[in-house]
Amino acid sequence: QARLGYAFVDTLLGGQFGQDPAAYERALRAGFDPAGAYSVAMLSLTQPLPLTPEGFTVREQATRHLREVLLSLGTPPLISINLNQIWFLLPETVLPGRVWERLGWSRQPVPLGGMVYSRPRQGAESVSRSRKEVLSLAAHARAGELRSYAEVLLPRVLSGDPDAQADLLDTFLTPLRATRGGDALVETVQALCDTGFSQVEAATRLKIHPNTLRYRVGRIESLTERRLDDAKTRSLWWLVLQLAANRASDKL
Repeated sequence: QARLGYAFVDTLLGGQFGQDPAAYERALRAGFDPAGAYSVAMLSLTQPLPLTPEGFTVREQATRHLREVLLSLGTPPLISINLNQIWFLLPETVLPGRVWERLGWSRQPVPLGGMVYSRPRQGAESVSRSRKEVLSLAAHARAGELRSYAEVLLPRVLSGDPDAQADLLDTFLTPLRATRGGDALVETVQALCDTGFSQVEAATRLKIHPNTLRYRVGRIESLTERRLDDAKTRSLWWLVLQLAANRASDKL
């Protein structure tokens, strides 16, 4: 039964989840909600490759322990194993920090390694994208540490990592551009950045009524799930727009 579960999670991680009724029934039987929001997490083991008989035993023990932890948190153990890595899915309602705490890395006779996880995303088709985030985190999976994709994204952007920069642009700009009137929303963020986030000055620059600007701000915050009165969000928006401008000029 466990191996059947591994195979099901592998289809999700590989982006091979079908849209037919049989696939949905199989998902529900496994405890996976195809419309739910999940993070992809990976627990790395300290066992070297190729795995020795002892390594296989450690992996089996760690997998069993993880299964017990997930069940104790009220979530189905959607797990897959690959070499010295244990992959699993976490519903948005289960915080990765709680899993890490209950795993009790420091209390294990054999260190479990490190744990990394992606941002939560909606829908079965997004699991493979989250897996790619985790793969990009593999180098940051340090023994005894819990690391999230979000926490290492900005340092990678600032170091010039083109993949991280593209991901940051996608995170901020795609939700706006994908909606009706998206260009106006991007223009509004640009005006806010240029005026030090003064809504009065931004409205004047855009030649729109202050109420229209407030409406646009609400839309931007709703689509990106980030408040524009937050200092960190403002800094990130400034960086995003600078990167977008640089990419546009490079294409000319």
